[in-house]
Amino acid sequence: MPPTLEICNRRDKQLVQLVSTGLPELSAAVATGGKDIPFYVERTFTKYLSCGDPRTGFGWLRCNDCDHNRLVPFSCKGRGFCPGCGGRRMASLAARWLDELFPQVAVRQFVLTVPWQRRWLFARNPVLVRGVLKKGLHEVFAWYERKAESRGITGAKCASVTAVQRFGSALNLNVHFHCLVLDGVYGRKPSTGKMVFHRLGGMTTEDVEDLVVRIARSVERWLSRQGFGEEDGAEEDPDDVMGLLQEASIRGRAALGKRVLHSSSVVESENQVP
Repeated sequence: MPPTLEICNRRDKQLVQLVSTGLPELSAAVATGGKDIPFYVERTFTKYLSCGDPRTGFGWLRCNDCDHNRLVPFSCKGRGFCPGCGGRRMASLAARWLDELFPQVAVRQFVLTVPWQRRWLFARNPVLVRGVLKKGLHEVFAWYERKAESRGITGAKCASVTAVQRFGSALNLNVHFHCLVLDGVYGRKPSTGKMVFHRLGGMTTEDVEDLVVRIARSVERWLSRQGFGEEDGAEEDPDDVMGLLQEASIRGRAALGKRVLHSSSVVESENQVP
């Protein structure tokens, strides 16, 4: 039987071409404004360009019985941009959650979003992101605990897993939270003392509205204690272009190049009240 060759981990040629041509243009546009692209951003895109490229290294597998050869180029293992590595990590993590973490009980998803004026602040300050998530989940758990108490369930315990997502459907900057919460509580069974699950579904529109108000008030009080008022933003490095790019992404505007003036006028016209 003649030898055969299979090449795995192929790259998206269109995306590779877009990044390879767009990155130098972005760097030039940023330099024109007297700013610099952070090192970690350039490193992320540069590593992506080497992902799945046999010229940067590969593993060669050969079956002695059928003389089939499989060439597996090395991946970049990037966490910020590479769709291939990100997709593999997402699938692996989801499988682990399903097989090892989540019990066989009902799960409800809560999506916690933040106001426009807070998105840029959270994008620049991960400590605030963790604090806001903690406050939001505290209110969600409190709702379940109050409902459990009304049914005579003692020692109620809630649980959740959260994925922090930094972008919206249009790839715009939008820090928000996808919280997978067990739709009930664990409480001790009086006869045995063991923890058993009690489903507490039936959340109404009024419950959701009340929860939204509670979360908003709790988060704003906490941010105020951290020294951030309603209009406060993060401190910006004058030499770092990330703040400019992030603000433009939130507003749906072009940050650099010839489209800056046009996109600004479009946004202003859309925001005018007739």
